[in-house]
Amino acid sequence: MSTHRQPVDAARALGFKRFKPTRTIYLALFIALGGAVFYFAIANAKLLQSERAQQHQMIELTNAFTNAYALERTENGAVPAAFRRIGMEQFAREIGQSSRSREVPVYIRMPGVPGLELQTVEKNRQILDYIRVMANSGMPRGKEEIQLELGRVIARKIVPSFASEQTCVSCHNEALGFQAYARGDVMGAFVIETDLTKPVVQNAYFALGAFFVILFAALLVVGRENQRMQSAVDALRGRVEAESYANFLASHDSLTDLPNRKLFLRRLNADVAAFDRGKCENVIAVIIDVDDFKTINDTLGHDAGDAVLKKIGISLRAVLERYGGIAARLGGDEFAGVLKVCPGGLLPEDLGSELLDELCLPFGFKGASIQPGVSIGVAGLNHLPEPGPRQLLKAADIALYAAKRGGKRCTRIFDNELRQRFGRLSGLTSALPDAIGKGAVSPILQPQVDVSTHQLVGFEALARWTHEGQEISPAEFIPIAEEIGLIGRLDLAVLERAIVLVQRLMETANRAFRLSVNVSAKDFKTDEFVEQIQRVLHTSRFDPNLLTLEITESVFLEDWSAACARLELLQKMGLKIALDDFGTGYSSLSYLMQFSFDIIKIDRTFLQRLDEDRARLILLNHIIKLATNLGKTVVAEGVERPDQAVKVSKLGAHVLQGALFGLDIEQAPELLMQSNRKVADHARAAH
Repeated sequence: MSTHRQPVDAARALGFKRFKPTRTIYLALFIALGGAVFYFAIANAKLLQSERAQQHQMIELTNAFTNAYALERTENGAVPAAFRRIGMEQFAREIGQSSRSREVPVYIRMPGVPGLELQTVEKNRQILDYIRVMANSGMPRGKEEIQLELGRVIARKIVPSFASEQTCVSCHNEALGFQAYARGDVMGAFVIETDLTKPVVQNAYFALGAFFVILFAALLVVGRENQRMQSAVDALRGRVEAESYANFLASHDSLTDLPNRKLFLRRLNADVAAFDRGKCENVIAVIIDVDDFKTINDTLGHDAGDAVLKKIGISLRAVLERYGGIAARLGGDEFAGVLKVCPGGLLPEDLGSELLDELCLPFGFKGASIQPGVSIGVAGLNHLPEPGPRQLLKAADIALYAAKRGGKRCTRIFDNELRQRFGRLSGLTSALPDAIGKGAVSPILQPQVDVSTHQLVGFEALARWTHEGQEISPAEFIPIAEEIGLIGRLDLAVLERAIVLVQRLMETANRAFRLSVNVSAKDFKTDEFVEQIQRVLHTSRFDPNLLTLEITESVFLEDWSAACARLELLQKMGLKIALDDFGTGYSSLSYLMQFSFDIIKIDRTFLQRLDEDRARLILLNHIIKLATNLGKTVVAEGVERPDQAVKVSKLGAHVLQGALFGLDIEQAPELLMQSNRKVADHARAAH
């Protein structure tokens, strides 16, 4: 799915479509055709208007001639009607020729009622029928028509001819031999015809010429307007697409095109609200974390890591959208999903199983096959003691951590066991802020012993919390503090109280001891951390040269340059920086070469089964030699037995720390006393 597709679709939905050349041509043709038809219609209308006026004039003149002819007749001087008709037609022909050009032939005739003594010869049967109808009707009316006859355009006008004079009536009745007519009867009709073929054809040619002229002008005008409108539309389209793309990026992940945390939480709240209104039976939330994602990046490269994220995003979307849900990328290698469940619908365990099968399918990348692994936490809203969006997400998160602790590449459902743990976690989360503020979270001082002198040289301050009479493991409350944003307060509180304890011991022993404290990676996100350390040292008057800050390589993951800058400021103040858990990460050697650490702390896992695992012993030997050659002080953690202390000492470690020397100075006060005696012995020997 392209990240640019969404904004383009949005612009199209708003109607911003690009003009096409064919549309411009069609529009110009339509305008030209309309103009040509309009011109042709107007020209012919004017022609017909003129012809009808001329026909009316000719009929009036002809009628006047006929009446005059009738008035001149006498009873004894009767002239056959045929002569009158011949004279009238000749007169009308002369009128038409004198009033018109030769290009428009005009014909006029006066047929009588068919079958009478007039012996009319009318070839047009329809005209004869119409004259008969006029003669028989009580209210005869004329007729105007335009006909296409034998390829000619004929404009015809038929007007009834009345017996206006008694002489005409008598002549006709005498010829017929009975009283057929009376004065005022219709005895025939004036028929005038104009051949408009030539002017109509000329108008058609003129209209065709107008068509091409208008077409050319329309193409110019429409093309120019089209270009102007296209420029405006392109500008508006670009703006809409830019705004749409910005909105898309604000609510979607740029790598996978999945909704981001903001949009996911909006959908989660909406689904939970629907559950509260009884619109669904359950709401299922899932949280997915890619197993060993850092290993993929470090071994196969970041391109492979991106490919894994895209593949998981596609598969996750396909599964969740199948059930009407939504998939999202929360950040890094963490994904999430939420969906509503109708009565009798999907069960959380079925969804978790289906997701695990789909997301762990292998896929090809640059000729290699990658099989990603994921840990999945699933929670249903109707299984929570207090249903709510925040509680549902937290439950799925707890299930995810349980899945990771269960060996990864598995699914864990939020069940009764996790529900109890969730209740405990909620209680600890609520109680931790007060515990930090009231000093309930306090440090213990774990001794550190010099290998060569076997003398107590310092302590590591470890946070401990007793809540409602129960000892809470740091592995449990430290992540809570990080999640709710209290880890900085907790670290500073432990540091301040540890300084007080060490200062008391230094007064008792009459000598200096080093103090090491663990610092969370989140402490290094702001420059305020350095200022806070300065404030604590200034307030307590503790010697900065005796303070060691222990960090892990996770400090450098988000912003290497910023973390290095803050650490250098701390070193300039006199503090020592220790790289904790050395050897457990994938980039420890790289960080060791890029930053000048003062102390290297070997992780306790290297000391386990040294007798059984020769490879581990060899690796530990090389790590200690490397650190020693670089001028670093090596501290070995997790020393539990004398044989471990002997082996690590022979390998070159400088300081030992672990259960062998007590986990708390209060549990092994003899170390302090022994240290005092050795100091006194050295003083006497010097004298």
